[in-house]
Formats: sequence, structure tokens, C-alpha cells
Amino acid sequence: MLNQFKEFIRLESSSGLILMLAAVFALWLSNSSLSQYYQHVVNFNLSVMVNGIGLSKPLLLWVNEGLMAIFFCLVSLEIKREMKVGTLRSTTQRLLPGIAAVGGMLVPAIIFYYCVHPLGAHALEGWAIPTATDIAFSLGVMSLFGKKIPIQLKVLLAAIAIFDDLAGILIIAIYYTEAIAWWMLCSAGLCLLVLCYLRYRNVKTLSPYLWIGLILWVCVLKSGVHATLAGVAFAMALPFNRSGRCLSERVEHALHPWVAFLVMPLFALFNAGIDLTQTNWQVLWMPIPLGIMLGLSVGKQLGIVSCVWIADYLGIATRPKEVSWYGIWGVSLLCGIGFTMSLFLGTLAYDDPIGVTQNWVRIGVFSGSLISGLLGALVLKYCPIKSN
Repeated sequence: MLNQFKEFIRLESSSGLILMLAAVFALWLSNSSLSQYYQHVVNFNLSVMVNGIGLSKPLLLWVNEGLMAIFFCLVSLEIKREMKVGTLRSTTQRLLPGIAAVGGMLVPAIIFYYCVHPLGAHALEGWAIPTATDIAFSLGVMSLFGKKIPIQLKVLLAAIAIFDDLAGILIIAIYYTEAIAWWMLCSAGLCLLVLCYLRYRNVKTLSPYLWIGLILWVCVLKSGVHATLAGVAFAMALPFNRSGRCLSERVEHALHPWVAFLVMPLFALFNAGIDLTQTNWQVLWMPIPLGIMLGLSVGKQLGIVSCVWIADYLGIATRPKEVSWYGIWGVSLLCGIGFTMSLFLGTLAYDDPIGVTQNWVRIGVFSGSLISGLLGALVLKYCPIKSN
């Protein structure tokens, strides 16, 4: 199991470096002579039709609602594995990262609310943006320090990020769901029942799951519930057992490199473009970008460190004995790298894909993630993160 976790860390770390390059490339495209071609590609309308019936969406939405469903499928498979046989398989193992994740979500949300509430209810729709953690980016930064980082610290960071992802899934399902087309949602429920029946019959061939999963995605997309949740439902329906190489683990293993090196870089490429030539950096002090930046760079570290300290002091959960409080602080800072998940939640919160509000979100996410990443790297490099 430790080898499997190390492989997970290796892939996520490498993915984080590719994500950085994709984000920088998107920024360059948005501010070069190629910017109009970049915008044309992002908003190019792609249609998939069969006998006049099908889907027609801009490439941006194919990425955000199609490829991101694959991403959330992988996230759900990872959560399921960790809960059953991994680093979160027991209540004791779940307590510390769970408590840390709660603090790391509540405090950023409170800071965002305090900054943004004068603008009214619509602006507050983005309260979840600074609560996210980008596991690939954060582990990518941590990987720069090699063997200096104890494995317990890597496990803690990954576990907190997994809880953040789980909370993000619930937020999307509960808070960012629009008006529901019930007959399509019922059709999606029927697809889910078929998947569960296949699991009950112990069907080990992947193809029937994939065909039903594709129909499930279309039904969820048309229902008004965000299409990424189809990936979550599909992952939870796949059979899993603790012994042997089950279908769930096979799918996770197959998806991981594709998500790490294609899906997430494409998401960054399509969503990270900010036209800096049209940006007055005084906008950073406007409520929405300021709330996001402070939520990620201040709220995350304050919420995680304080909750871990309280839990440790009260004996509810214990800090890993190999890790100093500087190590906990460094992890809390890296959890403030929201990037892809924060950008994604921003697209759900504010419905203007190429509008002013999305530009504010991107500026807030970029600045907050950059501050968190740099401070986290400095703490991990220069502070004694191993306990004496």
C-alpha cells in the first residue's frame, strides 16, 4: 500500500509541474499577438450529432463539463480506495486530516464573506472558491524538496486535499445545481441502477460500464445537475474489493496518467488565460479577488493550523510525532494553492465565462495560490519541519 501511495505522489507531483507550464502558456497566449486565436479556440462551438440529436457546446464547456467529469471520476476512485484500504481506512487516520480540512474550508469562506458581503447575494455565490486545494500543484511544490520531506507530511497533505475534494463534490451537488429536469434526472438514476446491477452480478468486463456511464453523463448534463457528478456516480458504482486487482483499481490506474498529463493541463490551458494588458492591478483590492486571495493565502493556513492545534491540545487527534509544527504550517500554506479546483468552482459560481467577474476570479486565484505556494516553499526549505 505504501508503494501505491508513493506512485500516487509521483504522478500528482509530475502533474503539478505540467499544470504550471500549461497555466504559464495560457497566460502567454492571452497576452500575445495570438490572443484572438486563443479566444477563438476556447469558444469554438463543437457539435456531436446523431440523426439530428446530440450536443453542441463551446470547447470550453466540453472541457469543463466533459473532461472534468473524468477528473472527478478519478478523484472519487481515489477517495473510495483511501477510505477502504488506504491512508483513511480507519477513524483514527481520518480524524486529523478531516478536522484540518474543515478548518481549511470554514475560515477561507468566512474571510470571503467578510470581504464580499457588501456587494450582495450574487457576489457571495463564490464563497466556495477559496476553500479548494489543488492536490497536484501542492504535491508538485512539495516534491521540489525531495527526501527532506517526511512521508507522514506527504500523507497528511494528500489526505487533507482528498477531504477538500470530497467537500467540493458535495458543494457542487448541493449548492451549484440549477433548475432540475426531473425526467432526465430519473433517467440518470435508472442508469445508476443498471451500473449497480452490473456490480451485483460481478460483471468484470469494463465495456458495459463505459456505455452505461456515457449515457449517465448525457442524462446528468441534460438534467441541470452539473455533469461532473456523473463521474462521481460512475466511480462509486464500479466494483471494489480489498484483495486482488478489481475493476475499480484498474480504471483508476488507467485514468491517472491521462488525467494528470492531459485532462488537467487542458483545463488549465482553457481556464487560466488572463488578459493582463487590459487589467488594472488595483482590481486586486476589489472585494471578490481580495476575498479569494486572502481566503487562500491567509484563511487556509489559519484554519488548518488552528484546528490541528485545538485537536492535538484536546486529545481528539494527534499530530504525527515525526512532524514539527513548522511542517504543519508548511502543509497548511500549500493547501492554499487552490488553482484548478478554485478556477473550476469559479466557473460554477459566476455565469460569465469570458466576463469581468471571471477575470476577477482568475486574478484572485492566481495571486492567492502564488502567495501560498511561495510561502509554503520557503517554510519547507528553511524551517525545521521534522520533529526532534
